[in-house]
Amino acid sequence: MIRYELSVHEHADVCHDLSDAIRFSTSGEAERRLWCVDNRYFSGRFRELRYADFNIVQSRIRSADDCCLKTTHDGANFLSLGVVLKGRVHFLQDRQAYEWAASDANVLVAADYRDEFNYFRCGEDFEMLNLVLSETYFRRLAEAYPSLFEPAYGRMLRGETFFLAQHNVPVSPLLSQALASLGTAALLGDCREMYLASKIQECLALFMGDCPSEDVPSETPAVMDKMMHARHILETEYLAPPSLHALALRVGTNECTLKGMFKKMFGQTVFGYLFDYRMRLAARLLLDTEKSVAEVAALTGYEHTSHFCAAFRRKHGVTPLEFRRRRG
Repeated sequence: MIRYELSVHEHADVCHDLSDAIRFSTSGEAERRLWCVDNRYFSGRFRELRYADFNIVQSRIRSADDCCLKTTHDGANFLSLGVVLKGRVHFLQDRQAYEWAASDANVLVAADYRDEFNYFRCGEDFEMLNLVLSETYFRRLAEAYPSLFEPAYGRMLRGETFFLAQHNVPVSPLLSQALASLGTAALLGDCREMYLASKIQECLALFMGDCPSEDVPSETPAVMDKMMHARHILETEYLAPPSLHALALRVGTNECTLKGMFKKMFGQTVFGYLFDYRMRLAARLLLDTEKSVAEVAALTGYEHTSHFCAAFRRKHGVTPLEFRRRRG
């Protein structure tokens, strides 16, 4: 459920409950929803096209006075790529303030998401598009592309809510084209869901590619020692690896330096290295022991055998059993 509370000149004016907003389809079919909020200060139109694992939300807002729209969510986990199509809004969430303007994009990773505050100026027209992914869909992305999404997925599971980019990223021409192509899905009939899912992944890939890279410090002996220490921790604690933040603290640096220098020294991201280390260990266990696939999964840090099999196939191109038969 979402609850909207509109305040004008710091006085609450209107409350509106949308019991079925920002959900995912439970019918197995595409579901459409439209909500309207109208009063003398504020006009809002919110459209949703929802499937089982993703939701496309279009918001159009016009304010007739300076106002604050407080949005209360019911505590969900999700990933949302947001793009401002028109106007400007000041956004406050968990004591962090942001400004969104036309052609800004960012990805919000939300854990147990609750309250947000949006401040609109008098006479401002505002339009925004959000591509909202369920926790299940986010997990599949983290499994398929661990170097891109596994750190963020892990932070969400630990209860963190954050933006992937420290500052909003300008929408590139390619991302703009990909977003515009979402509108052609209606012409594809039964293929519409598959088309939209592929386009959402394309939009995420284009956004990630446009994110600015962190400045990488020079390779001083002290920094190199810290990276070697970080690698040692990953190789000895791969069953329950620390988060990026915790790993950076343990080796005496910050996340930015850890990510930049680790990749510069070892040619991989921190979690990309961890993934490859687990897969190398799994290959050795499959070839040198008679342990079952479930046992190998557990010994390489995977709680679910299916997740291990999917990761192994992505790395080696075959299932664990096929790998064992071919190499045995």
